[in-house]
Amino acid sequence: MRTQIPLVLQTAFDMLQRLPIEVRGLDYALIQRTTLGGLRDALKGEKSGEYVVGVVLPTGTKVTHQISVGPNGTFDLEKVALDFFKSPIVSMVLKEHLSATAAAHLQSLSERFITAVDGIIPQMLRQLVGPLAPNTGALPPLADPKAACVVKLRAFATSSDHWTAIVSTELASDRNGDAVRIWLSRQRDRLVTVQVLQAGQPALNIMLPPGATLILTAPRALSAPVEADLLLGVPLVDELLKLRMKGCLDEVTAIIPKLTKSEIDAYVKDTAGAAIAAVYALLRAGDRSLALDAVRELHNCIPGAADVKVMRAETDALRGKHERALRRFISARRAGLPAFAYGVNYLVDRLRFYVQAEHKPDRLAGLGIKPDDIEAAKEALRWVQNFALFSDFSYPVTCYTGLDPSDPDDELLTEKALAALAETREITLPRPRELPLEQSPAAIAPGASSG
Repeated sequence: MRTQIPLVLQTAFDMLQRLPIEVRGLDYALIQRTTLGGLRDALKGEKSGEYVVGVVLPTGTKVTHQISVGPNGTFDLEKVALDFFKSPIVSMVLKEHLSATAAAHLQSLSERFITAVDGIIPQMLRQLVGPLAPNTGALPPLADPKAACVVKLRAFATSSDHWTAIVSTELASDRNGDAVRIWLSRQRDRLVTVQVLQAGQPALNIMLPPGATLILTAPRALSAPVEADLLLGVPLVDELLKLRMKGCLDEVTAIIPKLTKSEIDAYVKDTAGAAIAAVYALLRAGDRSLALDAVRELHNCIPGAADVKVMRAETDALRGKHERALRRFISARRAGLPAFAYGVNYLVDRLRFYVQAEHKPDRLAGLGIKPDDIEAAKEALRWVQNFALFSDFSYPVTCYTGLDPSDPDDELLTEKALAALAETREITLPRPRELPLEQSPAAIAPGASSG
């Protein structure tokens, strides 16, 4: 039966089996590292009880689940796998790594074939078919290369958990090949949310860190959303983000140790957005003592930034100072949505980890957390999960859908709704001329600078 599964599906499953995984205790102490496919063997020698399992996706984002392990390391693999496939983050990664052709293959699988396969495979297929090819029997038609793609933009100054509309003339833009670059024309040290409005698509909110440049390109398919990329103004950091988006974790891991304190200090001083991205990379795969020093420098420069508060909380958690870590994660929520998707992921994972301890007094005591802090953590988790549900974690920056940036949803925009919006700026994106279907926007403007 294995050979009857389309090759593209088998490739996807093989990729998932090789994903790195961490097994930790409820105190978050590391027990061992393995792969998703090797999880069952890895747990055979462990004691019965509750464990935290973190799967590292190709983008670098970690998806965390709590599992119950029985005698001889037994656990419900089917439940773990299905919970993993149901995650919105996983759906987005699969979209990035499976081509549109794969989606067509999935959609074309007959119900007879799916129901003929025993075990977990049919349920996985149904999970895949939903996010990858909803209600489509074929690939969308290619656009007329002469027909430009027209979108509208709005901009919002973003502070705490407030989004305040700013005049669209503050967004500067220019053309670079088939791409359009967009940046703040003044006060570039501000955090803003750029909203991309396209008929037939949900409003797309892209948080633009200080000093960043947004790059938009038209899709090849008529029904597809606009493609977006980002430059933070530091070539090394921009390259790190591109590699992470492509799932090239080995290359990322090789580059990060080469970052020096003098480089990080220069980023903090001159390009705050790039500095934050570099420190997130250090926290995940680099020198944590260097990361800790850099977090302190960032806190001195931009103490109110949600990303900085998240990183301070995460460094506390990594050192086992969970009581202070939780309070800082709660403080980070009050500072607003992190500009980087890594920060949103840290918030969701850590807050959920602490909230799950609510009904386990021994665990709470072991972490040093007071029950009163759990209520604030639950409110913070509800708030950030509402954004995570509508977020695209394949982007390094926080990117989510919804016409009201403070209240995300996935409602599609109509031409009438677009026409009724005030303070918008219209941008015309030429259709790519010679690009293959899967070429990324970053390759369109390799020499683009930050304005």
